[in-house]
Amino acid sequence: MLEDQTLVLNLYRTLIESFTSHEVVLSCDTGEAFLQGWSPALADVVILDLVLPDMDGLQVAKRILDMPGTSPRILVVSGEVTEVTMRRAAKLRVDGFVDKVASSKILLQAIDEVLAGRRFFSANMQSIYERALKSSEAIDLLLTRKELRLVPQMALGLSNREIAEAEGMAESTVQTHRRNAMSKLNIRSAVDLVRHSLRSGVIVRLPNGTLSAPPWDDWRARA
Repeated sequence: MLEDQTLVLNLYRTLIESFTSHEVVLSCDTGEAFLQGWSPALADVVILDLVLPDMDGLQVAKRILDMPGTSPRILVVSGEVTEVTMRRAAKLRVDGFVDKVASSKILLQAIDEVLAGRRFFSANMQSIYERALKSSEAIDLLLTRKELRLVPQMALGLSNREIAEAEGMAESTVQTHRRNAMSKLNIRSAVDLVRHSLRSGVIVRLPNGTLSAPPWDDWRARA
């Protein structure tokens, strides 16, 4: 299990070990600690949160699934999931989504379902999933891959010059991408860009209050 709130982590452990025959073999509150403790065939299912102190939860899932000889079921339990996040998860073939306000009964049902090889979504997550697959205004569907790579950096407050230096391109090219992206998203100001990016999941606010950007290449986007 991967959950940054100790109280929630202990609650999940107690719930699972008291009401099922399953055993929790690894529990961590940071992505890096979890990855260091993980090994192939360690567990059949990974339960993880999305917002962690050091990295995005789907980054952890991707790195685990990319490891040779490991193929656990992935169950996300999170309080905030955007349509962009849901499409990233679909690309990774995440097996289940449960929102944190769901009952303990739903969580236990989700564990049983994904262990049986079936996908499971709590009611709220199913609604987000369905919207995500048919949304015509999703940022990751509107923008090109290059724009998706640059927009999070813009939303984090980097200047055109800083982005140009980091990406190895001309400052004028960054300015063009900025103008095109904001036009497609119907955004007029930097403040609106930050708000839109937070709302859509292009950037996330970590528990310590800082802003971070999930890996751009996890998104399904046009070439």
